[in-house]
Amino acid sequence: MPETRRQRRRARPRLDSAQAAVGFFIAAWSAYAFETAICYTSEFRDPGTDTYKAILYSGLLCIAVYTLVPLSFQGALGLAGVMAPGIVDGSGVAQAMAGMVGGGGAFVTNLLVVMLLLALMLAITTAMAGSSRTLYQGSVDGWLPRYLNHVNKNGAGGDPVATRNGLRRRRHLGLKDNSPFRSVC
Repeated sequence: MPETRRQRRRARPRLDSAQAAVGFFIAAWSAYAFETAICYTSEFRDPGTDTYKAILYSGLLCIAVYTLVPLSFQGALGLAGVMAPGIVDGSGVAQAMAGMVGGGGAFVTNLLVVMLLLALMLAITTAMAGSSRTLYQGSVDGWLPRYLNHVNKNGAGGDPVATRNGLRRRRHLGLKDNSPFRSVC
């Protein structure tokens, strides 16, 4: 007897909230590479062709990383190892990576912890530079106040960084902010 549509619908596995959160995390993390590539478009030598290359290579890098990293963890740790509490909450990732590298000693583990922390700080710095670059470009284009288009001797916008950090502090203090900058903080 053939299955009815209702029986097939009931047989489908349900997506729980943790799986949805992981999917959204991967989608957002992939978007950061594209956002960074697009944010600095005006600084490319030839924006017409370099933007296309930057976006294409960012996509290829995301595909490679999101394929190779899970496969290497699953291959080295197995399913039970990947589902271990230390890997799931992130506290044992450096230890697992040290075991994959072959060291597993205290020096290799501590080195990997430092490298992961530096990578996190680099991501934060990139986000700050990207948002200040967006404020600067908006000022140059006439969308935002002119004081945001001042740059320092290195060509980085100092006023946008200060403005962004000031608005961020106001937001963390719980002060109301109805300015147009709220969306970029």
